[in-house]
Amino acid sequence: MKEIVTIILNWNKSEMTIKTFENISEIEKDRTDFIIVDNGSENSEKEKLIDYAKRKNWKILKEGYEFLENLIEDKGRSSNTILYILNKNYGYAKGNNFGLRLADSLGYKYAIIANNDVILEEEVIDKLLEVILTNEDVCVVGPRIIGPNGKTQGPYFIRPNLFSELFYPIFYIFYIYYKKKVYNKKIIFPYGVIGCFMLLKLKCMKKVDFFDENTFLYSEEEILSEKMRLIRKKTAYRNDVYIKHLHGLSSNEHGEKKKFLFSLKSGLYYYEKYRNYGKFRLFLVKIGRYYRFFILEPMIRKIKSVIKRIRNILENIKRR
Repeated sequence: MKEIVTIILNWNKSEMTIKTFENISEIEKDRTDFIIVDNGSENSEKEKLIDYAKRKNWKILKEGYEFLENLIEDKGRSSNTILYILNKNYGYAKGNNFGLRLADSLGYKYAIIANNDVILEEEVIDKLLEVILTNEDVCVVGPRIIGPNGKTQGPYFIRPNLFSELFYPIFYIFYIYYKKKVYNKKIIFPYGVIGCFMLLKLKCMKKVDFFDENTFLYSEEEILSEKMRLIRKKTAYRNDVYIKHLHGLSSNEHGEKKKFLFSLKSGLYYYEKYRNYGKFRLFLVKIGRYYRFFILEPMIRKIKSVIKRIRNILENIKRR
């Protein structure tokens, strides 16, 4: 057994999950074991994973830990990949916690949380691990995340607050300015990293009782950062290694409005539980989120569409 395990959460995207597993396996060679967690997928999707697992001689574990003792005894005699079948969709935090708690029980020191919509083009694990090994107070570290449009996603340089919720355009300008000042450094210590791919020290995760299971989707990174602050630990970001993130593909089935409502509920929980916001400030956060989703973002999309049309017209005129 290795000291690092990669946890990939699957929900109704079995082929994508298999491709991500194969991609990480190919790039990282034998650097990591795997726990593939099926988060209550439909039977047809679940069966695809089970069939693949059987062909690859994976261990298969069902929710309830019925076979945990057998897994521990057998860990050196068969595949170092486990397919963990859950009874229902528990969301990001609780779904990944099943994998993290199993990893901790099996004696792993570190776990990588990887979405099933990420792609590796270079080895990243050892460089991420190097940050933790050379910084005793770091428990979470992430690489640079590149989205489908080629732009960098995150990290969260600044702790979110009421100003960032109510005055997002001004905050965003300030954020871009701050990002340019610090982004040329190889290793920085931001507020949080993007949760689609991050290396976690399991000793720290156990100390804070893993992810907070009161959220279904979104705000997990902010909550994790607050948990690390409580035990005086840091989050790190390594700028000289990257992964690609096909952002949204793992949660597209929810729809934009439903994702907004998930995000709002999780965000309000984060501010109330971890930032001690009262009813009035929570109401203002809610106003800010609604304004951004229903007014600001559609307005920005419309402006971008108009600019694009104007550019196309000008290009056609030049060609003539």
